[in-house]
Amino acid sequence: MTHRAGVMGWNQPFKKIEKYALWSLFAQGEFGLCCPMSMTDAAATVLTNYASKEMKEKYVPKLTSTSMDDLFTAGQFMTEKHGGSDVGENTVSAKLNGGHYEIYGDKWFCSNVSGDIALVLARPEGASRGSKGLAMFLVPKYLDDGTHNHYTILRLKDKLGTKDMASGEVNFHGAIGYVVGSIENGFKQMMSMVNASRLSNAVRSTGIMRRSFLEAIETAKEREAFGGKLIDLPMMQENLVEMQLDVEAAQAMILYTAHQFDENDQNVKGANEMMRILTPILKGYICKRARYVSAEAMEVRGGNGYIEEWVNPRLVRDAHLGSIWEGTTNIVALDVIRAMRKEQAGEVLLSRLRQTVTSLPESSELFTMAQSAVDAQITHVESVMKDVVKSTDREVDAFARHFLELLYHTTVLVRLLEEAAVEVKESKSYRKLYVFFQYYRRYVSREPRSIQDAHSTTTVSKQMLLWQPIHFEDVEEYGRYVLKQAVTM
Repeated sequence: MTHRAGVMGWNQPFKKIEKYALWSLFAQGEFGLCCPMSMTDAAATVLTNYASKEMKEKYVPKLTSTSMDDLFTAGQFMTEKHGGSDVGENTVSAKLNGGHYEIYGDKWFCSNVSGDIALVLARPEGASRGSKGLAMFLVPKYLDDGTHNHYTILRLKDKLGTKDMASGEVNFHGAIGYVVGSIENGFKQMMSMVNASRLSNAVRSTGIMRRSFLEAIETAKEREAFGGKLIDLPMMQENLVEMQLDVEAAQAMILYTAHQFDENDQNVKGANEMMRILTPILKGYICKRARYVSAEAMEVRGGNGYIEEWVNPRLVRDAHLGSIWEGTTNIVALDVIRAMRKEQAGEVLLSRLRQTVTSLPESSELFTMAQSAVDAQITHVESVMKDVVKSTDREVDAFARHFLELLYHTTVLVRLLEEAAVEVKESKSYRKLYVFFQYYRRYVSREPRSIQDAHSTTTVSKQMLLWQPIHFEDVEEYGRYVLKQAVTM
């Protein structure tokens, strides 16, 4: 749901790409509060898309209000103790009573449990088993007469991180709920909310990675050891470059995916398939990677990084939640396979990537060589994808996470190469092209890294780390070396 006109000086509603860019900045300061923001935003979108006119008019203005006097926040109550990610096993029931339903049972992990409304999955009496039998209900915290609805927060979760956002266990004992949209499509409607929340998770994890990297780079620039600044030590540069590659790749991916959400709003052909497959790819890879980056940044700061007076412990704790919220890494990896098989989303993605690569305006020899290497990578992924899609063996599921990472790295390459072409045109700097070659060498090239990699990057890595312009002659030798290694794969 886009924010209202007039917020922060805007005279028109936010686009998705603007919204998520803002959230990525906010998440660098505070990760946990982004959950209530995301739940509320997603609930407003779900109600706008599926709810009755009366329900929209009653709740959407409050969910999108910019005034704290009448703002509502929303929660999403889906998970149950016995089911976890297997939502089809949920047992919370709903009994029809006049014009509303009464909901009974327990929810085990309710994010933003103190919200003013909750979107709840429950099974109406007589409905079929499995996820198809679940309906979505809007459950207000307070009823129209001002009394509290009939549910109890049994306890708050004592979580590893996100201490500033309440998560809890809830018992429904006849809570009044109102059907949202089609009673037969509750799970499908909830998944549209989950899909938006998954992108939000990736955005938040990107924020954590960027904050972690900034803490590390500032420490390395200021701290002296072994006769110089940490940033001038080759091993420290290696640590920092690895983190920075993760950050720049993740930022490129979240903004690209947010753009697909905007295009889907405009009914652009293929945009729905693009956001359908990109969202679980980002959720699976970026959220998992944030754990590593935040931990590496803690180590850069040394013993101080382990002390609560610094931000690093909080970043490490919060980073672990991204992979769990809205489906674990295994669940979203399987969802990527599902998107390829049922919606041909993989074919759309690879077609878009190849179209981007072949249409880049930069035509120098080095760029042309890079384009050929990326095109070969796309061809390789196409071959693997065909095998995955046509296979009916459940054992293929063991490959799902690897394939998710393969798609992520391939898409990142295209994004970085496109950004490099734009940078060369606008500023004559080849910094982003250097980032592309570094990323290609580390995550795609089949040849093991060697001592030559160290010799080829020593003089340029610090410029990359400090976001300084890089000249073509500083990139060319390393780029040709990387592509030469790729030929032998």
